[in-house]
Amino acid sequence: MSVKTINFIIFFSAFFAVYSLVNVYIFIKIGKIVPHNTASKAIYIISCVLVSFSFLAGRLLEKVTICTVSDIFIWIGSFWMAFMVYLLIFFLFSDIIFMSDRLIHWLPHGINYNRYRTNVISTLIIMIAAAVIVFAGYLNSINPIVRKLDVFVDKNAGTVKELNVAMVSDIHLGIIISNSRLRTLVQSINDLEPDVVLLAGDIVDEDIAPVIKQNLGETLRNIKARYGTFAVTGNHEFIGGGGSVVCFSLVTDPVYVVRPGIRNYNDSYAVPEVETWEHIPGESVEDLIYRIGGVTGNVDLARSTIQSNSTSVPVWNRGAGFSDALISSGDTLRLVVQGNDIYVAGAVHQRGIIAYIPGAPVSAYIERAGGSLYNGSTGGTTLTRDGVPIASGKEALEREVLPGDVIEVPYSWIARHSQEIGILATVVGITSTIIYLTR
Repeated sequence: MSVKTINFIIFFSAFFAVYSLVNVYIFIKIGKIVPHNTASKAIYIISCVLVSFSFLAGRLLEKVTICTVSDIFIWIGSFWMAFMVYLLIFFLFSDIIFMSDRLIHWLPHGINYNRYRTNVISTLIIMIAAAVIVFAGYLNSINPIVRKLDVFVDKNAGTVKELNVAMVSDIHLGIIISNSRLRTLVQSINDLEPDVVLLAGDIVDEDIAPVIKQNLGETLRNIKARYGTFAVTGNHEFIGGGGSVVCFSLVTDPVYVVRPGIRNYNDSYAVPEVETWEHIPGESVEDLIYRIGGVTGNVDLARSTIQSNSTSVPVWNRGAGFSDALISSGDTLRLVVQGNDIYVAGAVHQRGIIAYIPGAPVSAYIERAGGSLYNGSTGGTTLTRDGVPIASGKEALEREVLPGDVIEVPYSWIARHSQEIGILATVVGITSTIIYLTR
């Protein structure tokens, strides 16, 4: 089992535990005003289970078939998750008020005199307030707001004196955001007459199947920008396992090419240039390189790689020539330049390229990169040469660096597992709170 899979299992388990505890807490709070007869309690419990697991049920059913039932579950689940957040905030706030009253007795006597009546009124107010906020949020989502910013860049751009850039993020195309709302969004973008359109992540709401079924990619192609539309993936594309879905029908089977970048204004690192090319079945590494324009400048083929999933294959093998590997859809060709640059990565203040200093050890380059971060671990530093780690730990710190080497300072164990620690602390905290409030 890969590390990525293990981390996903840990994250999902922790998330499911927190989600379940929050739902239990909310349903216990609301359940206090539900009539105590058997029929009412049974209906309430069944409704709670259906509502709390509707989103998960809809997503699982969506993997098998997209139908009216899966759509209904996803709609209910989506609204419930938003409703749940505000209910949690308001109920916790009300519990803090009542707990503080137990200590300093500052609330009017009438509030505590009839506690059931107080619970009914406060619970209804909380539910109405949460419903109003969620409904207002929904209205806001179907009526996108355009905010205009003027950004001045002190840089010579030739004949280009100004650039109209439209940036859109978190569209979440799928069941909720379908063609009708997407067409409205596209029209809003085109009304701005942009030179460039940037889609800044979370274009797809996890599952790509509804996007393909509704042909939402074709609607996106109606975006009109003078210099083109550019997109990056977000966490929802990652969750759904569709890292290349932003290409839609513009590029149905993409191959990515990452070229050596140009230095940024403070000369501290290089910004890579990423291109997307259509995949040709049976194409070799050599054929792809010649198709994209061949080898130009000071590209170092021996250090350039083809990355496919979790594997990395050198483009050129000394003595054997080009790699005989065939290019697959989704692969990335990463071109590396020849030069005297050293790359410092990981837990340092200024990650990026540093000029080569003859005879200098790894520790000197870490210092030139601003030193290790407070949560970095220099004791685990690795030195990589030609794609192969050649030294680690204290040995690496004293090792002489050669042109093209890569130095990586890892984060500490706590920093690497901060997410899991935070989730565990949250689970413990919520569990303790629920146990205390429901005693």
